[in-house]
Amino acid sequence: MSLARCAVTGASGFLGSRLVQALVGAGSEVVACDQLSPASARAGVHYVRCDICDRAAIADALDGVDTVFHLSAVLPQRHAPAAEMRRVNVTGTATVLGEALRAGVRRLVLLSSSEVYGALAQIPCPETARLAPIGEYGRNKVAAEALLAQAEGIEWVALRPPTIVGAGMREPLFDLLFRSAARGRPLVMIGDGGVRLQMISVDDMVSACLLAATAEGASGQVLNIGFEPVATLDEVVRQFRSRLGLQNRVIRVPGALARPLLHLAARLPGVPLEPDHAHLALADYLLDTSRAQRVLGRQPSISPVDALLAAFESARR
Repeated sequence: MSLARCAVTGASGFLGSRLVQALVGAGSEVVACDQLSPASARAGVHYVRCDICDRAAIADALDGVDTVFHLSAVLPQRHAPAAEMRRVNVTGTATVLGEALRAGVRRLVLLSSSEVYGALAQIPCPETARLAPIGEYGRNKVAAEALLAQAEGIEWVALRPPTIVGAGMREPLFDLLFRSAARGRPLVMIGDGGVRLQMISVDDMVSACLLAATAEGASGQVLNIGFEPVATLDEVVRQFRSRLGLQNRVIRVPGALARPLLHLAARLPGVPLEPDHAHLALADYLLDTSRAQRVLGRQPSISPVDALLAAFESARR
């Protein structure tokens, strides 16, 4: 399937800017929508600065577009009021979907999240698992997916990734890790390091978006996206230290102590957690990605450690 003319919402963000770059590199004409101006303009891109709920602006942006990548969202780390999160994440999706239908868009790819599952009842967790989101963001994504599932007259795909990592990422908890590593401070590990936390590199996530937009059998699918095999937290930290030649000590905080500390940290500005998320850091977090591998025909190839190293080097510059 062709990606001749595409629209990307959230185009100035961490993932959106990479996706725009990849689309231009593939020869697509791109309409980039965001409230924020891009870090730098690119040839072949028409930038539209607008609110995601501005129906008239979105209608103009989607005129003549064949594929929409809907990445725009208010993320948990912004600690925005629940009403504002829902306005952008749910009403914004309804606006984009409605105007995509009117414009005759062929396919819409939604960036959802593994947060729709809440605490994982199954390991690895399949797409058919019960949805029990803990925070407002996860609840928003459940509602956004439901809008797509009810739509008629458009192909759609919803992608559910865990944490996306790579150069340019801005995640408070990882920022703390990178600052500690750069300054020779101890690296704090929650629990005994035996939990497995799945991640996905930003470059692999871009590839998943492109494949979701073009794969013949992807329409109407909800897909978990994540790197496999999943290393333990201890293995990730060990490789991170070894490859950077770090001498930083590792301090292990017992789970019984870490749980209340995480609960308190979740109440601080800029921390992308809600109090009920505290227990998630102490349990395995693995998605079943077999459906995505079958439908998209590709498995992520960049290890989270490589992506974290790229993020660390980017943060130091």
